[in-house]
Amino acid sequence: MESMEQAVAKNLDELIKSDKITKASEIILFGANKSSMYIYDLLGGFDIVAIIDNDTRKTGQIINGLKVYTPEEYLNTYNDEIRILIASEYYAEMCDQLEVLGYRRNIEVFPLWKGRRYYDTSKETFDYHSAQAIRGKDIYDRLVENDLDMHLFICPYAGTGDIYLVGMYLEKYIKQRNITNYVLTVIGKGCEKIANLFELNCINLSQRDTEDLLLFSRVVGLGKCKVRILNDGYLQVMVKRMRGYKGVDFHTMFQNCVFEVDEKLADVSINQQNADDLFEQYNLIKGKTVLLSPYANTIYSMPNEFWENLADELVNSGYTVCTNSCGENEPPIKGTEGVFIPYNKVVDFLDKAGCFVGMRSGLCDIVSSTKAKMVVLYPDGNIFGTCSTYDYFSLEKMGLKKDGLLEVIVRRDMDVECVVGEIIKQV
Repeated sequence: MESMEQAVAKNLDELIKSDKITKASEIILFGANKSSMYIYDLLGGFDIVAIIDNDTRKTGQIINGLKVYTPEEYLNTYNDEIRILIASEYYAEMCDQLEVLGYRRNIEVFPLWKGRRYYDTSKETFDYHSAQAIRGKDIYDRLVENDLDMHLFICPYAGTGDIYLVGMYLEKYIKQRNITNYVLTVIGKGCEKIANLFELNCINLSQRDTEDLLLFSRVVGLGKCKVRILNDGYLQVMVKRMRGYKGVDFHTMFQNCVFEVDEKLADVSINQQNADDLFEQYNLIKGKTVLLSPYANTIYSMPNEFWENLADELVNSGYTVCTNSCGENEPPIKGTEGVFIPYNKVVDFLDKAGCFVGMRSGLCDIVSSTKAKMVVLYPDGNIFGTCSTYDYFSLEKMGLKKDGLLEVIVRRDMDVECVVGEIIKQV
């Protein structure tokens, strides 16, 4: 079998000879790992700008002078000079993830080594999965504490919108099934904060601990250990193919495939605190403020030119304009105030501000109960087979918001003035 070093060197040489990567390319390595460092060593003289990795524990680390980002953090704004190099057994999943962000395999994304999957019958494979399952058992024992009646709900994906839907349905689900003891696990502080909006007690696990726990649960049997996976198709390929089929949307998938609840819920109340202090802190005008939300974790955003033109038009129309911003990776749009709004104030803030304009993200689910006008932008193109972002995640289709909502399908090459004009009419 060809080694990782041999495969990477050969495939990299072919890319360079065919000019698919050049000295003008901005090269990104996917994975803060040994194989990426081998690529780094081979690419002396090329412009390697960053490392991306899905493990948030590595985010912010500096490796060989390169900062580690999440893919969504670094690749939010499309750049056709970027070339992303992958050497991992999970290359297929990585390519799918990058395609959602607008980066195409064999155009901007190149797998250099496909690794080996631990799906054979070798002793190495057995040992690998055995160790993972043992780690999962330790985590399971710690969570349930020998309580045979304890139910374990696992959220395997750190998606804001996923946790919002979990919050909508979990209480109804446990009441219908007379469940009294349960543990809910989520990934990441953000998901924990959203669960708290619904007064759900949860435990924040790392991605690796979650995967180990899931493997153990599948080995033992989900029913036997009373585990339910709260996701619309995690590790269930056939279920995933239902996304968008005959109009099936994200909300409908959670209602039917995750929670098996007959009634679709719409009117949701989440814990909110008074946001008056934010208007004072940032000198914003109640009833005449627009919150821009240009950043999303799973889709590409519109170019800065669009957001800057929109901000200018809104200011000229008498609005105060702010950008939902949480650090240097989400800077405020030029000409706007950068604001950080906690989840437990954001709906109250929008009710008093008057308008929201943003890319479709999990934040849109959280603020869908607002009385404010909302303009939500969906990137053109398919993300799940024949299903587009709009088809699957439309707030109107999901039944989360109907009044005061404008949903716009956008392309990067659209006429900026035309789109801005449509939004100004809604505001």
